[in-house]
Amino acid sequence: MRLHLLLCIGTTCCLALCNSIKYVPSRVFPPLSLNAESEIAEALRAKLSDTVRNVLEDYSLQSQWDSTTSSFAIQLTSTDETIWTSYHTADVTDDIGGAPQKQVTGETAFRVASISKTFTVLALLLEKSIFLDDPVTEYIPELSHTVEDLIQWDQISLRALASHLAGIPRDTGGNCFVWNEILDREDILPMLAELGFPPPNTSERRERHVCQIEDIIENARQATPVFNPNDRSTYSNIAFSLLGAVLQRVTGEEYEDIIRAAVLDPLDMHHTTSLKPLDSQGIIPIEKNDWKTDLGADAPTAGLYSTADDLSKYLRSILGAELLSQAEVHQWLKPVSWSNSGSQAAYGMPWEIQRMTINPGGRVVDIFAKGGSLKGYYSSIMLFPEFGLGLTILVAGAEACLDELRERITTVLLPAIDAATCDHVRSQYVGKYVGKVKGWRIELDIDEGSGLKILEWTSNGTDFLQSYRFLQSIPESSQARLVPTGVLLREKQSWRITWDRSNDRMWSDFRFTNVDDIVYDNTALSEMLISASGNTIEALGITYTKTFEG
Repeated sequence: MRLHLLLCIGTTCCLALCNSIKYVPSRVFPPLSLNAESEIAEALRAKLSDTVRNVLEDYSLQSQWDSTTSSFAIQLTSTDETIWTSYHTADVTDDIGGAPQKQVTGETAFRVASISKTFTVLALLLEKSIFLDDPVTEYIPELSHTVEDLIQWDQISLRALASHLAGIPRDTGGNCFVWNEILDREDILPMLAELGFPPPNTSERRERHVCQIEDIIENARQATPVFNPNDRSTYSNIAFSLLGAVLQRVTGEEYEDIIRAAVLDPLDMHHTTSLKPLDSQGIIPIEKNDWKTDLGADAPTAGLYSTADDLSKYLRSILGAELLSQAEVHQWLKPVSWSNSGSQAAYGMPWEIQRMTINPGGRVVDIFAKGGSLKGYYSSIMLFPEFGLGLTILVAGAEACLDELRERITTVLLPAIDAATCDHVRSQYVGKYVGKVKGWRIELDIDEGSGLKILEWTSNGTDFLQSYRFLQSIPESSQARLVPTGVLLREKQSWRITWDRSNDRMWSDFRFTNVDDIVYDNTALSEMLISASGNTIEALGITYTKTFEG
């Protein structure tokens, strides 16, 4: 039975992943304050530039993509500024009116396809008259009138649409959506018959046209469900076309005007638009592409053009909570449902969240990403909130180019920035701290585990870690660790004690969320306040000062 002193127990548990491998929680140290002139940034630039150079010179990749026909723009940004760029212009591109295209820069326009979805969600979050838990029929009542065995739209919320949990088809269907080849076109029916397709039920010839919102709603009314609402995730483009329609109906504005007023103008993103830029402002691959394709009412799902410079501004705005409050950003950067393909991947609104193992001990980092794909254009934005970094990769050419760059850059970047963060933490926080009189002492260290390792806590001449174990019935083998909360109290960083149990069991991950256990004299036993310089620690009202003596 546990003994409690002036007890306050508050347990907030988040869903832990049950993996076959050991799960080591994120260290979540305070992010480095990186600037482009720092030694850390310089070392990162060298590593990442070497990585890109190796990709371009890797002849084994030539069967997948050709660097002479694929162009790209890459930027890495901190919360404050861009700290690394890499640009490559294909030797062969689609000339503009017989004139060669300019070299790729941070201002070169690319189609960014499904990255558009994040802008649509952000506009929804900023529009305070829209409530994400409302059913979509509240805003598009035409969807209410479907027969019983079709999609029951009144059971689908805007939040479900935004997080791929609506259980609805992927694409608009019909003859207006750019991704779908129309398989009953008259000119390809003979080929389809040879492949084993039965004759279509309609003799009516179908031709493409620019998608209108009426097309989307009518096709949605006739669609059948993939899954039941909120049951499991399935990627959907039509969901964001409908969300765009909701925005337009509530505001009375066109999609371009909505995102320009809500997002683009406030962030000075003057090269991002749903309207095709001048050809001379973009990079157009030689292969068949969607540079000129008008997505019409599907613009909210995949219609934007943007640049690396603009997307770095966008990522900085999220990392720095410029348009949303910090609490709203924290809520936005959360998983909503696990993917159906494994426990390392999840969907957010509309983030594609991946947990990447970055060291042999099994330490993981959460990546909040959104990819985009249109013919000839492949893109990805990634947020690494733990490190205060954002990455943009824009490709005009082959999809394999994006795949290779994204894989290699992230596998180099994350271990490197993690090591740099650990070095900073080691120099700033690791060491011995003593009180004003003998008998008060704290010693901190760092290893591959979560947070800082508490080697010693002597309070009033007593081994206080042993007292803590006694009060909470914590096994002797458990290791006390100190993790930052991100909260500032009295201009000091709030850190909390957790216990790393060596006998990992299926449910043991929850212990990392039970950090507010005992309160003594109006002070949490688990809380330590550390000055920004790392020179002092306050615990249970006692101040300990860093000492460099043995």
